[in-house]
Amino acid sequence: MGEMKWTKDQQKVIDLRDSNILVSAAAGSGKTAVLVERIIQEVTQDEHPIDIDRLLVVTFTKAAAAEMRQRVGRAMENALTDRPGDKRLQRQLSLLHNAQITTIDSFCQNIIRNYFHVIDLDPVFRVADDTEIKIMKQEVLEEVLEECYERAANAPEEQENIDYIAMADMLSTGRDDSAIEALVLSMYDMAQSAPWPSDWLDQAEGLYLYENVDSLREAPWLHEMEQFAGDMIRGYLAQACRTLRVCETEGPVEYSSAIRSDIEQLEAYAQETTFEGYADKLCNYLNKARLASSKADKELRENIQGMRKSYMDNGIMQLRDKYFGQTLEELWGQLHHMAPAMRGLVQTTRRFTQAFAARKRDDGVLDFDDMEHFALEILVDHEHDDAPSEVAKELQEYYQEIMIDEYQDSSYIQEALLSSISRADQGMRPYLFMVGDVKQSIYRFRQARPELFNSKYEAYGCDPEMGQRIDLHQNFRSREMVLASANFLFDKVMQKCLGGIVYDEAASLVPGAAFPENEHRTAGKSEVLLIQENKSFLDRDSMEISVIGEKIRQMVQGGDPLYVYDDDGYRPVCYRDIVILLRSPSRVSDKYIEVLSSMGIPAYCETKTGYFSSMEVELILDFLRVLDNPRQDIPLAAVLRSVLGGFTDNELAEIGVDKEGINYYDALMRDSLSDATKKKVSDFWDMITKYRERAGVLPVYDLLQQIYRETGYYNIMAAMPAGEKRAANLDLLLQRALEYAGKGNHGIFSFVRYIESMKKSEIDFGEASLTNEGMNAVRIMSIHKSKGLEFPVVFLAGTARQFNQVDARGVVKDNDYGMGIDYINLEDRYKMKTILKNYLADRSVAGSMAEEIRVLYVALTRAKELLIITGTSKELEKDLAKWQAQPPEYGLVDLIGAKSFLAMLMPLITDVSAQPYFAIETWDSSRLTTQAAEEMAEDILSYEDLKHWDSSVCYDEEIRDEICAEEAYVYPYEAEQNVPVKISVTELKRLELQARQMEEDVWVDSELPEVGAAEGIRMPDLTQTGENEEETNKINDIPRPRFLAEKEQLSGAQRGTVYHLVFEHLPYGLLDEHSDASVLERWLQSFASKGYLTPQELAVIRADDFIAFLRTGIGRRMRAAALAGKLQREQQFMMGFDADKLYPEVTYGDMVLVQGIIDAWFWEDDEIVLVDYKTDHVRNDLRELADKYRIQLEYYAEALERVTGHTVREKIIYSVRKRDFIRV
Repeated sequence: MGEMKWTKDQQKVIDLRDSNILVSAAAGSGKTAVLVERIIQEVTQDEHPIDIDRLLVVTFTKAAAAEMRQRVGRAMENALTDRPGDKRLQRQLSLLHNAQITTIDSFCQNIIRNYFHVIDLDPVFRVADDTEIKIMKQEVLEEVLEECYERAANAPEEQENIDYIAMADMLSTGRDDSAIEALVLSMYDMAQSAPWPSDWLDQAEGLYLYENVDSLREAPWLHEMEQFAGDMIRGYLAQACRTLRVCETEGPVEYSSAIRSDIEQLEAYAQETTFEGYADKLCNYLNKARLASSKADKELRENIQGMRKSYMDNGIMQLRDKYFGQTLEELWGQLHHMAPAMRGLVQTTRRFTQAFAARKRDDGVLDFDDMEHFALEILVDHEHDDAPSEVAKELQEYYQEIMIDEYQDSSYIQEALLSSISRADQGMRPYLFMVGDVKQSIYRFRQARPELFNSKYEAYGCDPEMGQRIDLHQNFRSREMVLASANFLFDKVMQKCLGGIVYDEAASLVPGAAFPENEHRTAGKSEVLLIQENKSFLDRDSMEISVIGEKIRQMVQGGDPLYVYDDDGYRPVCYRDIVILLRSPSRVSDKYIEVLSSMGIPAYCETKTGYFSSMEVELILDFLRVLDNPRQDIPLAAVLRSVLGGFTDNELAEIGVDKEGINYYDALMRDSLSDATKKKVSDFWDMITKYRERAGVLPVYDLLQQIYRETGYYNIMAAMPAGEKRAANLDLLLQRALEYAGKGNHGIFSFVRYIESMKKSEIDFGEASLTNEGMNAVRIMSIHKSKGLEFPVVFLAGTARQFNQVDARGVVKDNDYGMGIDYINLEDRYKMKTILKNYLADRSVAGSMAEEIRVLYVALTRAKELLIITGTSKELEKDLAKWQAQPPEYGLVDLIGAKSFLAMLMPLITDVSAQPYFAIETWDSSRLTTQAAEEMAEDILSYEDLKHWDSSVCYDEEIRDEICAEEAYVYPYEAEQNVPVKISVTELKRLELQARQMEEDVWVDSELPEVGAAEGIRMPDLTQTGENEEETNKINDIPRPRFLAEKEQLSGAQRGTVYHLVFEHLPYGLLDEHSDASVLERWLQSFASKGYLTPQELAVIRADDFIAFLRTGIGRRMRAAALAGKLQREQQFMMGFDADKLYPEVTYGDMVLVQGIIDAWFWEDDEIVLVDYKTDHVRNDLRELADKYRIQLEYYAEALERVTGHTVREKIIYSVRKRDFIRV
């Protein structure tokens, strides 16, 4: 087995030890392979080897962590093949499953589960999903705002309430609290992104609180704004100098004197550094000289005038008005005026934070923010200058190195967490080993802080004692032309002034992959497709994807196809080799797929939105709404017109004709309907009534399954265009219903409300995914999703779409400082932007543009062989002339001013210096018209044929017989599809009772109720016992910690669980039938003091219930068995049954696992007596319980007989309420 050949820099990464190390690894540089090799070397080296479980390897996603673990495992196995007797390697391989190769979230969760006691946290928690958290946030926030209004109404004179009203008056918009809700949630999210949220909120409040003008003058944001203004002025100066060069070389030269005057002024402004200096110069001395008259060509004159306008009117003058149009005294007054509103917002956010934390604690859940902050609280002593805690010191002793992959995406919290367990500052292990590429930091919206990477990059480069920096810039992925074109662009657009990145020789991509020569057509220059829009022919997006489709046809289906290179050599390109990257595909993905499919090109896009708006899901939700309350006209009309109702437009018009307006529910009952319509209405109500009745018994999951199957809705949707995805969406709805029921929720009203809450909270699961690695289809995906992937052919599409700068409008949110709000004068009823808000808005734009450039870098470096950039223009000829006239020189001002990728790139690509790297093609409708016309003619011809088709004629008897046979086919294993692999005894009991209730027609009123489905229905008594909890919530012998959350009241199910707990531990040696209840009460107090019972649980227990049990025959027998050591309590079991035994309708005998917990059983004369406690309310006599639980006890008995090999002689139910027992 040949050894991998590493480059010099890669080998240095593998070998360097005992220092903080930052590896700046460019795209395609093999950083993952190098990281794996470093791990292997560290655990197998002869001197000071490290056990792999003492390395902490943190990466960005679970998939990346799993891949890393697999690669390390494979590398160890390969090494072990070469060295089969190596005990060290064998040990490391055995330790691999314990290795901490994980995500930051999993690392935090591990810290919390092991050290929960340090922060007094209940260890019994689960991590809630985003859906649950968003809904919970909305509910808690509404409650908090209501409480704030009530408090303000009751005590309007209190300062906190004054501040709240100021916030509500100044910051709310419209007639509801939606704007306030959005601001509180934004403030909360920004605070949670900081290591210490309370400190961050203090800072956000302090942004508007200054004692005087002098303290404002020292504000950090003001100093930063002064630096930013200086950078902008120098950018305008550079633009003016370029304008002068163009003017002197191309004309008109008459304008030169005015431009020189501009340059002199800008040079003077650039010398200033303070607010007062800028304000004085810009407000008192800025003078725009008049341009001299010129007879030069009009285009030349307009070009210079436009260039001058960009740095004067739209540049320095706007800067003056935004930043220096007020004095510091005026600014201080405005901030002081708005301070109560900001204070009210911060106070409300604090209240929400506390209420939300309490709600999560009560529900026993954590979210991802909690995991990071709780872990930080465990590892860092914030009260003592953020020193490492005792836990952190313990972990410092354990870990030998901390490896951080994708370091450029680290947040401040993650930095604080991992730094706390490092001892690099003491010159001791564990050191930090950080790998990443700041040019690919594209998760700003997830609080990624590329400045962390940049600061270490500069520091380690200057001072090796702080740490070592290694650059990996050789790319082993792409052709030289792809890399050369990327280098050409980013040398101009990736600059230190925006994002802190210098695209120098160390950052440039160096070719490292070999692509042999080939006789077939292979990739050459990167291509740019510029498309002239023509709305009369096609809309912009359809036009662009049609051009892309033509290019794909040429390279895949053309007479001279493109060949690509892989491990097996050259081969023709396939659809699966091609990806279309979009900045945000959600809006246009359906259109892209539709157009490509019409061109015969298979395409796929996995979206993160559109689930609830998909027709098949929206319709079935409408059906559930009708089942819950049929007096909802819009859902009812939708269902009537759908495949579920089958009504035509004419029939709906007949039903809806009413002088007083349309009320479909009442209209459906009218006698004036035609006989045919009446028959359809009757059938429809029969269907609705049937499912409304079932809705009272069935969980939503089961109800949906039956609707899918019995109405044929699922199969109808699956047979429609894109049917596979529609069916998958319906399956996903089933999964959500199952998850909903798993959280203890029931009923279609609650489920529909749950879905509506998700929609209100802007939760969208995205449509179901159908992709697989073998699918031969063009992939459409976002640039973010493509990160870490590679494709032979990449189309970067939609480049003309403008950048999203919405964060710079309205209330401006800044993760460092807080919020920028307008000055609002309620008395005079006007508002104006403050200098603070203007600066934070520009800061937001600059941050967004730096991110967009990094996103562009990710997109352009995905291509292995061919890169194609596409964009549209309303006036292509005019835009081309403008781009060609613009000098290919960029500074801060030019980059911030770019409106789109296309506007940013084309002045560079159209320059003569780009010709070796890019080939430009222009497209208009004429190049597509011929092909489109031919396809349209074929479609029209096919439509006309089908329109006049004579269906009474049999054109082919053989095909007719095949079709008839297919339509008559019945799948023989339909029933088997719904058989589970594992089921609980309680569930089997529920299914049996459910079927029995159906057969007995338990409904009180056969007529259709007029309101919710729950009214007019006698609900079967399935929820009063603790049986569902019995099999999942058993308490072990470990006392509960004192911090366990206590409930305010207990449900019937919870009471049942408490009684079962006492029965499980009942002290038979202490009690007998003659005992007084006070003896048991003292024992219960002791039992509770050990943490087994909360005060609320203790309060619901009646000691005489258990004394009464001991006085019954079965109680005395169980006590005797207990004293003889023959009593078993809480016996868990799992056994297999043939499916046809549990489900008579199935025809095969595969095994189904049945699980359960037996309350108690004991030996008597070498036979078994089985006992089950019930806390149900019993209406009549005990036979009611026997009938209800007979099935359950039969399974328990069979389980015992299988396990012990002995006969169960008796099956007994003891009723706590009746204080008696019955044999089953």
